[in-house]
Amino acid sequence: MGDLLFFLKMIVMTFFFVLFLQIRIGQFTVEERAITWAHNSELMQPLQEVAQGAVVAIKRGWSEVVGSFGDNVSGVFNRENIPGHRQLIPKLERSKKYLNEQLDKAEAKIDELQESYPEVVEQPKKLEQRLEKKLEQRLKQRLQLDSADEFEPTESVQSRDIDLDQED
Repeated sequence: MGDLLFFLKMIVMTFFFVLFLQIRIGQFTVEERAITWAHNSELMQPLQEVAQGAVVAIKRGWSEVVGSFGDNVSGVFNRENIPGHRQLIPKLERSKKYLNEQLDKAEAKIDELQESYPEVVEQPKKLEQRLEKKLEQRLKQRLQLDSADEFEPTESVQSRDIDLDQED
């Protein structure tokens, strides 16, 4: 019963303490003034420096402990079992049978499209043939110019564009 009474007294005291901190004196509340005093107090500045140093020391010590422990553990266990090096996403691979089936389907679809649209298949071949003809003509013209004594530019040498639309 004494513990329950103590618990209830602490709740009541906390409630009154929070209400007291909310009292406004001038522009600021008691809580804001207490925080300002704590930050500006000459007693708090050395404590703050000590606390910052302790945080840095704990951080360095923790990384040293974890690093040395990790080095010792990594020699014993497989890399896959070391925290931070695990492959959490499983690698899914298709079976060769499935891949071959998909390849056969794709090849059948390509053959079907080539049969349906033969002009699409023949167009690059025709374009390549026309390009080869134009390049042969340009090469012959350059060879003729190199062998000639005087250089007289012709219309085809002056223009550098290859006209693919023109049929020869």
